Amino acid sequence: KVRIVQVAAGGGLVRVAHSLLLTSTGRVLSFGTGQYGQLGHGYASGKQLPDILRPQFIEGLAGMRCVCVAAGELHSAAVSVDGDLYTWGDGFCGQLGHGDKGPRVSPEQVTKGGMEDECVANVALGARHSLVVTEDGEVFSFGLGHFGVLGRNYTPYDHEPAGALDGMGD
Repeated sequence: KVRIVQVAAGGGLVRVAHSLLLTSTGRVLSFGTGQYGQLGHGYASGKQLPDILRPQFIEGLAGMRCVCVAAGELHSAAVSVDGDLYTWGDGFCGQLGHGDKGPRVSPEQVTKGGMEDECVANVALGARHSLVVTEDGEVFSFGLGHFGVLGRNYTPYDHEPAGALDGMGD
């Protein structure tokens, strides 16, 4: 029997919504709208990104134990037990943290901005930006920076993770 320990609900645009489930064994399932790659199942035949009506395990995360998941409007993320961050979906605002605006239709580890050396504890996704907390209590942010949502000096976009809250003190 599959036991679910965390859920994440994404979407927000009209007719665009997706969901993630995390099991007690660290496996991740997704379902909903797939047109931006946010389900993480890769391309189907004919380069299609179909909608998935019933929860389906994300094969790109098979063999690793995940400890948390997050869903944004058009993108998704998971953190492995080793503290690695994986993102997938639409990246047009840099919200995947891979250093470009390209989409990812399957989970890909975030290594830009020094993230390969960080041990990630948690992740949260907004509509078009992402926030990551490390085990050391540091915050990294990337994506669309309007209204200061990245927590650092104003930047319209940032495609690579960078520190937030720097210089704030306690």
